[in-house]
Amino acid sequence: MKRVMLLAIVAVVLAAASISFILSPRGSGSEKVDQPAGPGDGIIEVNSLADTPPAVGSYLVVRGVVEATKSDASIFALVDSCEGGSCDTSSCATFRLPIRYLNQLPEVGQTAVVRGRIVQMPDGLLIEAEEVTTP
Repeated sequence: MKRVMLLAIVAVVLAAASISFILSPRGSGSEKVDQPAGPGDGIIEVNSLADTPPAVGSYLVVRGVVEATKSDASIFALVDSCEGGSCDTSSCATFRLPIRYLNQLPEVGQTAVVRGRIVQMPDGLLIEAEEVTTP
């Protein structure tokens, strides 16, 4: 009887640990991607977020070209790298990703790598940037 009870307790503990592992977020959100950036480095392009945006609170690293800035609101917009480099104007961009960054905003036309979290705003999702680099 003691052996059956012990096995039952071990089974419950293992089940609880498995569920906890499955439901826990991976990483602390403070991981950094080392430069230089390139294909297969964990950095995603802007247009990959257009159809299936990550969940609110997700940490991501995204690369794009700065299309516009609004310094009084600490916001800038990124377009996909291939669109930012192929158009003289941004009118051909299919998706714009809003970024809020409380430090110096990058210049329009610069390629930027943004590290931050997806947050819900009244008018939609944006990235609350922790770091912006212009490689």
